[in-house]
Amino acid sequence: MNNVQLARATGRAIVRRVAWLTLGALLVGTTALAMASWGLNEIESRRDLLEERVSDGFAVTQATLSLVDDFRVVSSRLLDPTSSDDPSTSESHLDWSQRVSEIRPSQSLLDPLAADWAPLRVELENTHELWSRVVGWHGSHQAIAHATARALETTIAAHRALRESVLTAEGLLRLRVAVQLAKLRNDPASSDYLLDDFGRINSERTELSAIKTEVADLDTLLDDLCEQSDADALIDLKDNKLKSSLTRLRRGWLALITDANEGHLQLPESFRLDRIDLLETLLFGPGYRFDEDHQTIVLGRAGLYELSRSRIEHLKAGTELRAEVQSAYDRLVRLQNGFRAGVDRLEERLFAELEEKLTRSWALCLVVAVLGGVVFLRLAVTGIRDTRGQIEMIEDLILGLEQARTHAESATRQKSEFLANMSHELRTPLSAILGFSENLLEDDLRPDERADAAQTIQRNGTHLLRLIDDILDLSKIEAGQLTIESIEFSPGELLMGLRALFEPRAIEKGLDLHFDLDSPIPNRMIGDPTRLRQLLINLIGNSLKFTAEGGIEVRVRSSVMESRDSSLPAVVFSICDTGIGMTPDQLDRVFMPFVQADGSTTRRFGGTGLGLAISKELATAMGGNLSVESEAGAGTRFDVEIPVGVVADSHVTELGSSERTTSPSDNGEWLSGSLEGVRILVAEDGRDNGRLIRMVLTKAGAETRIVENGADAVDEALGADPPYDVILMDMQMPVMDGYAAVATLRTQGYDGPIVALTANAMSTDREKCLAAGCNEYAAKPIVRRELMDVLVRMTSRDLDLTV
Repeated sequence: MNNVQLARATGRAIVRRVAWLTLGALLVGTTALAMASWGLNEIESRRDLLEERVSDGFAVTQATLSLVDDFRVVSSRLLDPTSSDDPSTSESHLDWSQRVSEIRPSQSLLDPLAADWAPLRVELENTHELWSRVVGWHGSHQAIAHATARALETTIAAHRALRESVLTAEGLLRLRVAVQLAKLRNDPASSDYLLDDFGRINSERTELSAIKTEVADLDTLLDDLCEQSDADALIDLKDNKLKSSLTRLRRGWLALITDANEGHLQLPESFRLDRIDLLETLLFGPGYRFDEDHQTIVLGRAGLYELSRSRIEHLKAGTELRAEVQSAYDRLVRLQNGFRAGVDRLEERLFAELEEKLTRSWALCLVVAVLGGVVFLRLAVTGIRDTRGQIEMIEDLILGLEQARTHAESATRQKSEFLANMSHELRTPLSAILGFSENLLEDDLRPDERADAAQTIQRNGTHLLRLIDDILDLSKIEAGQLTIESIEFSPGELLMGLRALFEPRAIEKGLDLHFDLDSPIPNRMIGDPTRLRQLLINLIGNSLKFTAEGGIEVRVRSSVMESRDSSLPAVVFSICDTGIGMTPDQLDRVFMPFVQADGSTTRRFGGTGLGLAISKELATAMGGNLSVESEAGAGTRFDVEIPVGVVADSHVTELGSSERTTSPSDNGEWLSGSLEGVRILVAEDGRDNGRLIRMVLTKAGAETRIVENGADAVDEALGADPPYDVILMDMQMPVMDGYAAVATLRTQGYDGPIVALTANAMSTDREKCLAAGCNEYAAKPIVRRELMDVLVRMTSRDLDLTV
């Protein structure tokens, strides 16, 4: 508080000094302004003139540029042969005269820029005639295109009629052949006559085939006629290809009609010569004729050929117009840039004049201001420099103290809440364990009551172990010692195990629990199944805790995680519930350790506030991410995306039944006989733990020897005959600890299997045990099934699951 008072007192002194200095500065400034006020009116008028001219020049420049750009864009669209734009529509309409008349620079701008504006104005007016020609060309092109399309449609119909007549004649000829063959089979005596008729039929078939070929060639020539873009090639097509093809077609057509008239051939009624006349008229126009002297076709009026020639000539004119438009556009742009440069020069000149006037007006003021300012600044700099460093130091100190106090209060509050929660969470299962342990000591308990008490003790002990594991996990995460494995596992088995774990709790609460696959997932993956299972247990358990009615849905799908260098296959787990949900403020704090929604959440639902914080860190450690969406009263959705390795092409497409096979150890039954004849040395200083281990191993058929420190374990192991099959070594014992005992045994040449037995659960502890010479590692508290699996594996015996 003294520092604050010192800072405030120093600040007030500085304010007083600055106030006196400011008063002196105001006096000097007032004198300078009074001396300069006579020039302000002229400066204001010049500024107004400058703003008017600059604004007008900018408007004229923008309007001209817009008109020139519109002229180029609309002209290009109208001169495009494929365009169907209507110049009268708003998109293609360009009222040139109106737009030009609207561009009127003010007289104050025209006077200094007449030389730049005059040629631009003339060019804008001259371009109006070019614009009219562009519109006229577009209209003519549209008319020619429509007329050509109609003529082509009629010509194609006439050509189709020719082809159908030929096909009908072919059909009649085939019918005639069939009739003659039938006659020959029925009356062989008439073979001479029929053979003569077959000769005529072959001749007629040849003529029909030639006509059919000419009709097909005409179809190709019609396509060439409509697609031709060269005038000389079009003339060659008319006088050579079309003329020759039509002449051959007419000759063959006439020959067949003559044969039909003589009774040698039957033709359909449509097989008439006027069909060819119609096709030629459509091609070359009414009134066309063949000039035998020059071997050319003299065109009639409005035939398809004439329309194609008009189209080619019109396209050529359009090309020339486009060149004119581009040339006019280039000239307009050049002149417009010249006018704009003139505006810029005028603006620069006016600014220079205004600046010169301002300089003269303020010169005298500056002389007075500088003289007074030198004195003022000298005093001000001296005073401020003396106190600024001290003020900054005090302010930094105050700010640091305030921040430290805020952080300390927040940390103290969170730590107090966490300790209160942990006290409650630890005492609750301990109370149940101690209470039911006292009940077990009573002699009058029924067998079912005794079994219920034992199950309650086991359940609360497991819960207590889970709380301790959460605290250890958080400690490992904060210490950077969390180890992520990369092993092969089955996601289907993992999900089945989760469903079997949570279904009884969901049924007990009357909730629906669904596991669904949104898309097939790999049958085998590479990742850390233990940490993934821990993460999903936290999330599903959280949803079960905060959901009173409705249900929980776990959805799984394949995904791809994009990184800067590559794409990784991934699996997304979505846990959706219909629980109480969270507010936006609660969402901001949901992944903070020791934090729940509020104090009432802890009172209503229990918990330490570690589960989601650990889950977030686990997802990040596995290279994935965990996100949450929630609305108060509407439920919560957690999405976990984890990158995985894929080791098989097969995929899981559905999850099987949630029925679960109960192992003997799950039911609390002992694995009897699985270690029959195995000699085991147990080094354990805790008598109760030693008794428990002896009971478990004896039940399994093993011969067990208990020692209470590492020195006895070394003597017993080296002197045993026959040697022990395996040694269970507690790593923290009096006299000689387990690490020293294992090292001594290995130094003395003992090569039998040694299993480390310790309550330390950090990953570094496991590595330390293995480095000391142990073959395997088992963590306390002792879990019978896990211990038996380790011992059977060390003694190379198969685990007998029969009871």
